Amino acid sequence: MSQTTYEKLGGYAAVNGIVKDFYERVMASDSLKGFFVGVDMDKQATHQTKFISSLLGGPVSYTNEQLQIAHQHLKINDTHFDDIQALLDATLKDNLIPQEVRAEIVAEFEARRGVIVT
Repeated sequence: MSQTTYEKLGGYAAVNGIVKDFYERVMASDSLKGFFVGVDMDKQATHQTKFISSLLGGPVSYTNEQLQIAHQHLKINDTHFDDIQALLDATLKDNLIPQEVRAEIVAEFEARRGVIVT
């Protein structure tokens, strides 16, 4: 039985470490940190870890409707989305995720642009 990308990367613990690195970068970004004022970042990191895990074939999944509801009040535009996507890719690269896996994750993230961008 072949492993999912999620399993090959080391499962939840490995993805969670990458997500924590990612959010440190987000919170250092002047254009993005405002979206997280007053947000419980531990809870946010848990949600994002589950989301990224699902993109990699992990056990959790979010529907497009759930993603849309969670983001619609934030007024995220294409520039914000591009900034987040670039930080995600850079974080994955710096965490030594192979290029083909980074491309897979970024493509899955991009596929959700229409439900996150308002």
